[in-house]
Amino acid sequence: AMDSVLIDSLSNIPRIMDTVTVVDTVTVVEIQEKTIETLLHESKVEVYFGINEFSISDQERDKLSPIAEFLNKNPEVSVELVGFADNTGSVAFNITLTEKRVAEVTKTLTEYFKIAADRISVSNGGLIVRGRSKGSVEADRKVEVRIVKK
Repeated sequence: AMDSVLIDSLSNIPRIMDTVTVVDTVTVVEIQEKTIETLLHESKVEVYFGINEFSISDQERDKLSPIAEFLNKNPEVSVELVGFADNTGSVAFNITLTEKRVAEVTKTLTEYFKIAADRISVSNGGLIVRGRSKGSVEADRKVEVRIVKK
C-alpha cells in the first residue's frame, strides 16, 4: 500500500520540457597532419625470468630495445615497472624476488639503454600470482614494462 502511495505521488510531479533551437552554421576547420608513432600492438612489454632468478637474459633484454627507442623519440613518455612472481616459495621470498627483478630491469634501462631514471617508476610492492595449481608457471615470472604519459 505504501508503494502505491509513493508511485502515485511521483506521477503527480510536473514534467519540465526544454526547448532546443538548432541553428544551421558552417564551420571551417583547418586540419593539420600529425604523425603519431606507436610502440607496439600493446601498451606493455613483458620481460620473463627463470625460476628464482632475477638476472635478465640477452633475449629478454632485447625486448627492451624498442621501449628505449620509443622513450628516446618521445620525451613526454615514461615507463612503469610492475614485478610478478609465481606461486612457488614463500610470500616474503617472492616479494623480495619481484623487487630484485624490477631493480634489474631498471638497471638495464638506465645503464645499458641510457634512459634517465626519472622516467622510470615502480608500482607499489610485488605481485604474486596465486592460483589453484602449486606448480611454477613461466608466464607469472615477469616484469611488466608499461608505457605511461608523464
